Amino acid sequence: MVSLKTQKKNFFWVIFFRLLLIIIISSTTYFLTDELISKEISLKIYVICAAGTFLTILLMILYSSLGPLKRIVYGNIISDLVLISVGLLWTQGHNSPFIFLYNFSILSACFLEGRLGGTLSAGMSTIFFGIIYFSTIPEKESFHNLVLDFSISMGSFNAIAFFGILLAQHLKLTEKNLDVTLDQLKRLEIIQERLTESLVSGLMSVDPAGKIMTFNHAAEKILGINLADSFGISLESIWPLGGALIYEFNKLTTTDEKRYEIDIENPLRGNRLIGISIFKIKDIDKKDLGFGFIFQDITDIKANEKKMQHTDRLAALGEMAAGLAHEIRNPLASLSGAAHFIREKQNIQREDLRLLDIIIRESKRLNELIKQFLMYAKPELSSIQLLNIKEEIDYVLTMLQKNKALTLPNILLDIQENLMLQADPNQFKQVFYNLLLNACQAIKKENGEIKITALKEHAKDLSEAPFLKFVIEDNGEGIREDIKNKLFNPFFTTKPDGTGLGLSVVFRIIQSMGGEITFTSDINSGTTFIFKIPENQKLFNFHNDN
Repeated sequence: MVSLKTQKKNFFWVIFFRLLLIIIISSTTYFLTDELISKEISLKIYVICAAGTFLTILLMILYSSLGPLKRIVYGNIISDLVLISVGLLWTQGHNSPFIFLYNFSILSACFLEGRLGGTLSAGMSTIFFGIIYFSTIPEKESFHNLVLDFSISMGSFNAIAFFGILLAQHLKLTEKNLDVTLDQLKRLEIIQERLTESLVSGLMSVDPAGKIMTFNHAAEKILGINLADSFGISLESIWPLGGALIYEFNKLTTTDEKRYEIDIENPLRGNRLIGISIFKIKDIDKKDLGFGFIFQDITDIKANEKKMQHTDRLAALGEMAAGLAHEIRNPLASLSGAAHFIREKQNIQREDLRLLDIIIRESKRLNELIKQFLMYAKPELSSIQLLNIKEEIDYVLTMLQKNKALTLPNILLDIQENLMLQADPNQFKQVFYNLLLNACQAIKKENGEIKITALKEHAKDLSEAPFLKFVIEDNGEGIREDIKNKLFNPFFTTKPDGTGLGLSVVFRIIQSMGGEITFTSDINSGTTFIFKIPENQKLFNFHNDN
């Protein structure tokens, strides 16, 4: 089945050639009048040409307004044959120079309606020509010559119809194959375009002169550059670093691909680390077509790698601390027990009692330090319980109020109603106690304030379990820039009497819960700790064990 677009195109090509023939016939008649053609015949030819022009315009209007209706197409074929036959009658009948126009009509019919149109046109041409031929021949003409001439004309009509039909069928098949190929190419183009736009990696190509040919949305996002109107523009003028990379890559003769890691300044996202692969684009004959860029924002990946390395170092240090703590704990218990035993004896001098009290007190302090070592090395689960967040935080605040060495600032609570968490209560309290203790100690001014926020959030990936988000903000002294990277390191402290294990323990506990902790801080403005914990610790531990 020929498409409507092709039918319309074929129809207007036929109309074009009909008008062209009318112009040629009219012009030839004008120049040959009086010399080869009488004025009477010329007038008849002009009348036929005028009628043909009128019918052509009428058919164009009908076709344009009503569409490719069969009756309009067949009307065109029949009107052709009628006009040609009238022309033959008015121009010497069987000797008319316009007999060849039947062939045009047959070819146009094949072109428009294939086999049926060609067969109809050839048959009607034979009938019309037969009527005209036998009605205009001289009486003295040999019957044998008449039959021969007519047979030749009839044979030419049918031969033209036969080859016209073959040509039309071949064109139809070619068009069908072309349509299938174009549909496949269009589909592949759409797939390629959607695939390119779906990539999270940036993709860009430039020609050998360094002018941009293609790019995707991820390239704009990663680079922070608007590339919407950059087709055909020099890459160096839009992204100078990219132009410099091509220049450097061109100097390499031993490879067709090179990877770089560079820092860029993204206007929307700040300083970012980008991994870029540059490669040569070649055609099937290995000729260079240009250069391709594939790049990714690896800032978060590198940050996670550093975090994992930091975590591994802390874990190794924790294991060492745990081993050391166990080695110290046993003799320490013996030393503390012996001191208690001696102190209970009578007739001990006052100075000796004072020394024994020092031993007992310091042994107790050292034992507490060892407990923190062990908690840091491997936080132990006592039991997973359903905790009411508001009640647990209130309990921690009560513990802090009982600390006589501490002055609590104004505490603001913003806790989501009925917020619950499946977790170890001792670990949860330890996290809040350490963080709130640090916040209180960081506040030196009278109008100090700590705000505690707790709420439930859902992960971006719906398959992941929801988590609880906690925010502890203070308006204290803040943390200096040079010590931010050391904050969770064990034994690092800025306090004269600190152990350097408080935040390390917090980090290890939250990590063991499957959570994460981050912070921001500005000098004299305060510090904000944000940590997230999976809502159901039983579910997390099950997946973690498996």
